[in-house]
Amino acid sequence: MKLLFITPGFVYPLVGGQSIRTHYFLKELHTLGAEITAITMLEPGSDGAFLEVMHETCAKVIPVPVDPDRPLSNLRKIMLKLSPTPTTMIRYFNRAFNQVVRDTLATQCFDALLCDQLHMASYCHRLKLPKILNTDDPLYIQLQREAAVCADRVKAVKLGWEGFKYRVYEKRMFGKFDAVLFVSASDRDLVQKDLGCRNIQIIPQGVDITEYHPSGPSIDRISDPFILLTGMMNYAPNAASAVYFVKEVLPLIRRQCPGVGCMIVGAYPTDEVKALAVENDQVVVTGFVDDVKPYLRAAAVYAAPAVSGTGIKNKVLQAMAMEKAIVATPLSMDGIPQAVDGEHILVRETPDELAAASIQLLHDESLRLRLGRNARQCIIDHYSWASIVGNLYHLLENLSRPSSR
Repeated sequence: MKLLFITPGFVYPLVGGQSIRTHYFLKELHTLGAEITAITMLEPGSDGAFLEVMHETCAKVIPVPVDPDRPLSNLRKIMLKLSPTPTTMIRYFNRAFNQVVRDTLATQCFDALLCDQLHMASYCHRLKLPKILNTDDPLYIQLQREAAVCADRVKAVKLGWEGFKYRVYEKRMFGKFDAVLFVSASDRDLVQKDLGCRNIQIIPQGVDITEYHPSGPSIDRISDPFILLTGMMNYAPNAASAVYFVKEVLPLIRRQCPGVGCMIVGAYPTDEVKALAVENDQVVVTGFVDDVKPYLRAAAVYAAPAVSGTGIKNKVLQAMAMEKAIVATPLSMDGIPQAVDGEHILVRETPDELAAASIQLLHDESLRLRLGRNARQCIIDHYSWASIVGNLYHLLENLSRPSSR
């Protein structure tokens, strides 16, 4: 199969679910025999490390310089806010990139196109070949949920307006592709109900089970025991969950476990997340780390207290693969239906319930071990990248056959 892959690129070393997903899509599609031509953005400040990784899996890589954060006049900023098209979609559109896509199609033939992320859809939606949009999860739902829990009324209104724009934009774009990829069936069901889209396929997030395993080095503990939270901490749902856990749940845990510590591991922590370490004894905010696995191995309990967001939480899959005992809110487990409360994980909702489950895990080593073993087996059975991308490859094959066009 000759595949055209349109992508904004990814962060390397791998940070965040989108980067991990893009990398393993390319890696496993190449392993399955796809001949991939990738057209990728190269943003200012990037060291281009990801391009070397892409060359390992792609027959051809075409980088195009794009600056979505270019300075704008005040008038242009106002026009962007008033525009019915989401601001990010406008800022990521680049005429030179668009021309490279068209020149590539004029000189080569492809069996199918994989468009990676919603902000690449404007380059692909009019192209006359079988095409799939990988958008992970619906952004309008994410923004609606952020607005619902936002205490700042002005910010909540802005989030609501942006969410409305994404709802309109996503409905229009989703209909232009043969298939749209989500990671969560619950998100698919909401979008089918809200937008009437019937072309959504579930390709979940995965885990490299050879890399994420419980054996290996760990860090020196900040306390014994400690609870761990991970994720990109400039991503609003991750930052909100960290603040929620430390302010609402951790004090309840410490009433019975006064020595327990908390570690928040993830790149680009917001000022509000950084303040948690200043305001609380035995709370550590690390910022970026080269490897999260030693932190996972050292933690007694992994917490996933999401209060907003959509889709599968990649960090939860990683913790499950590492055999961690996990306490999570229902929203954190929304896209992982195979993980059963009490068998693989403890799912709780309120601060009191989350605290009680955390205390139970801290006190019961046999329960921690049982949940951890079951969690890893769940990942092996359902979330290895090889099987996940195998399903994507078959979908691309079926779409590219003449009888399916």
